[in-house]
Amino acid sequence: MLSHDATWWVAGSTSLSGTYSKSEFSTLLEKVVPLAPNGLTVTPNLMTAEDDRVSAEATSYGEISNGKTYKNIYHFMMVINKGKIIAVREYLDTEHVTSVFS
Repeated sequence: MLSHDATWWVAGSTSLSGTYSKSEFSTLLEKVVPLAPNGLTVTPNLMTAEDDRVSAEATSYGEISNGKTYKNIYHFMMVINKGKIIAVREYLDTEHVTSVFS
């Protein structure tokens, strides 16, 4: 559902933080997904849509290969144009990212 020129911004100053193009974000996921051999789920809990924006609160869960459990909370702000996501801003518990993946 991402537009070919979509951007994905991840909050904070972790090794995963920053702004990514669609292809760069895909490459990031290719590095993260293998760390959760049984998969990583992201479950939306609340969503609100207005004009060209969709706001979603979500939680994630995954057992990581280092023996830790990744269970984060998120807020995603998505901008939609012509049925495609053109921008995502991802806010999450960056301390949890660091403690699980470092």
